[in-house]
Amino acid sequence: MNKWKTLAAQGDGSTSFDLTTEIGEIFSRIIITICFGEDLNERMMPIEKEDGSVEQMSISTALRVLLQQLFSKAGHPLRGISTKLFLWALNSTERLTRKNCNTLRAFVRDYARERQAGKN
Repeated sequence: MNKWKTLAAQGDGSTSFDLTTEIGEIFSRIIITICFGEDLNERMMPIEKEDGSVEQMSISTALRVLLQQLFSKAGHPLRGISTKLFLWALNSTERLTRKNCNTLRAFVRDYARERQAGKN
């Protein structure tokens, strides 16, 4: 709500919101809180983009980006030939998706180790 109030106050009275994105963000935060026992949205993780740049994103934004990348992978026409083709990256975009998924796995692994060590 504070985010929306701030944006509305800065606008000229014609401020608009993409409700789908906003609801998706809220839903993501709820799921992350349920899965990890706390809201990790303040923690940032690096996600590499197709242009080679690296952007620091909240965990919920990173998950949304990775899901979009994975869904585009699933839609590749060659995937219909055999499910074994899901094991391989067929192009540079899929190699980037794999790299970003590994980054997410490392983030979750490091978080779990921190929790085990009592750091959180």
